[in-house]
Amino acid sequence: MARIKKLSRSQIKSLRKQVRDNREKAIEELHENDPDLAREKIEELNKRRDKTGLTRDERENASSLLREINKQTPTISWKFDEGSLVQLPNGDIGIIVKNEAKEVKLGGYEYDMKKAMKKSKYYGQVYVVTSNGNQWYYPKQLKIIREN
Repeated sequence: MARIKKLSRSQIKSLRKQVRDNREKAIEELHENDPDLAREKIEELNKRRDKTGLTRDERENASSLLREINKQTPTISWKFDEGSLVQLPNGDIGIIVKNEAKEVKLGGYEYDMKKAMKKSKYYGQVYVVTSNGNQWYYPKQLKIIREN
């Protein structure tokens, strides 16, 4: 296994200086051939960049593109009707009284978390009444025995 040689600070500093000098030489050669292109190159190098290497304008363009994308949220509807008999995961039989699993939107996000919590307490669940008690269940857990 090859070992990577660790460079000292002075070596890193000299390498950076070499890169800077080579870049300046390339811009000077470009300036002799095409001064406008060289000026653009210098402006590009002088722009302030963040850790990822993007300028403020590039980041704004990317965020505007993300906002413009039409994100469709898929909806799921379970075929459970109120009054249907279902089998629970523990083997009991129950009847559906309330169905909150109609047109469940996936990937929805609310900025007001209290509103989202109130709205989605039983969102996507079905209320089942059994002889052992009443409980909210996710439709995936239930098996229809007989429909209305």
